[in-house]
Amino acid sequence: MPLKKGLLISVGTGVGGTPKSILHAITLAVSEKNPNFVAFVVSEQSSKNAQEVTQRLELNDEQYEVFQVEDPNDLDKCVAKTKEAYQWLLNKGLRKNEIVADFTSGTKPMSSAIVLVAFQEDIATLSYVQGMREQGLVKKGTERVISFTPLISKIYSREKDIYKSLLRYQFDIAKSNIREIQDYKDLVANLGFEIDFLQYIVEGYHCWDLFKHHEAKKSFEKAYSLLEKIEREEFKKIFPGKEVVKQLGYLGNLINQNKKKPDIIADLLANANRRIQEGKYDDATARLYRIFELIGQTVLELEYGLDSSDLNIKKIEEQLKDKFINWKDILRRDNDGKIKIGARKVYELLKDLGHLLGNRVEEFKTLLAQRNYSILAHGLRPINKEKTEEFFEKIFKLSKETFEGFELLYQKSQFPWNNEKKMASLENTSS
Repeated sequence: MPLKKGLLISVGTGVGGTPKSILHAITLAVSEKNPNFVAFVVSEQSSKNAQEVTQRLELNDEQYEVFQVEDPNDLDKCVAKTKEAYQWLLNKGLRKNEIVADFTSGTKPMSSAIVLVAFQEDIATLSYVQGMREQGLVKKGTERVISFTPLISKIYSREKDIYKSLLRYQFDIAKSNIREIQDYKDLVANLGFEIDFLQYIVEGYHCWDLFKHHEAKKSFEKAYSLLEKIEREEFKKIFPGKEVVKQLGYLGNLINQNKKKPDIIADLLANANRRIQEGKYDDATARLYRIFELIGQTVLELEYGLDSSDLNIKKIEEQLKDKFINWKDILRRDNDGKIKIGARKVYELLKDLGHLLGNRVEEFKTLLAQRNYSILAHGLRPINKEKTEEFFEKIFKLSKETFEGFELLYQKSQFPWNNEKKMASLENTSS
């Protein structure tokens, strides 16, 4: 099946309103592309030129459509009408790579609208007619159609999209944009370094967000090897820092060894905060519930040497003394032979062991119940922003009161753009 072609073209009145100065150029632009469909963007004054071109080229009514701009000097109206014309071409079954956008003629807002829509809609090819001029008119016979793909502009535009997607934790979109421009990274000096750097940075943060700490560390180390070659300041700022990269390796080791430490709690809390920023309140609440559980488990392990997923009954008996009788019937071995207890029992055990943390369950009772009603737990109710933020603040406070130096650990666990104010600042830098 032959490839279909479409042409999106603005039509002007000509120099001084004389059609002869522009008709030949427009006719040449259309005939050379030999499109199946043409969308003419015209003003009231230039519509007759478009009709003249259709007659010269013997286009039938099915092959073209004329889109008249109400005010050819109003850029917004020109863009709106140009988008309408572009949509008409798509409705004809054309794909964006089968459309050429020609901005040879028309008012400055009209030709600018053609270029703007081409960039916004990823139209692959732009064209215009040029030639020798005499008294402001292109000399007949010297015209030639120039077609080009604005790759460099497209790459810079995609880099900005990658950067902004990263700031919003839209990792898959960022990766998709990187794939689009990988083949063109050698066109400009240092551009290849930037694209590779962004790829490693996006992979690093995505792995970190998925708790794949060792993979994140490897990606950030690759990004660090290119850091000195990166010129754009906003790109340098999104590197997390060598200390943070080292911390990721430590976190990965803790998880692989199944060791509970405040570092893991800080990392999970920062992750919950990112879900709140995204408006994913049920996801955030699920993480906050796990943190509440993990705080108890961590204290139990660090201060009493007890693992809640594999309790040593002899150790418990030694430490509980007379109170052990209350636990004797509760501590039963599972099918795998291990003694395990859930979050509430962990806090009850801490209370009987004399730890102050064991008395904190009551103040979390309502918030913990909310998690149970969540659609991601046992209920069907979505959780709102206010309750999630309240839960976050209480968990953060509990963590700070329980673990010395927790605030510093939490700071290390955040992405560089850890709040909306800084995110807006970073986005403005790239615009």
